Amino acid sequence: MSNKLPVIIAAYNEEARIGRTLSHLDTDTYTPIVVVNGSTDRTAEVADEFNGATVIERDEQGKLPAIQSALRHLGDAALGNVLYLDADSYPVSQN
Repeated sequence: MSNKLPVIIAAYNEEARIGRTLSHLDTDTYTPIVVVNGSTDRTAEVADEFNGATVIERDEQGKLPAIQSALRHLGDAALGNVLYLDADSYPVSQN
């Protein structure tokens, strides 16, 4: 993994919001990992269109299994700093 801060985003049927969330993440600073867990909409496709995002698809619903999948994906990098976001939230710049 790089020196970028991993951002784990669990997403269930967030097609309408995940794009906005991802667009607020500076890809020079963050590595977004979107775990689409059991969605029946286009959440995975929308997230996959975002340059720099890793998309993990799971059939099982639930935030905890989604986070666990992302942590397994990160491996040893999960022992460092990790940011968790909901798919319908995003950081706001203080500028």
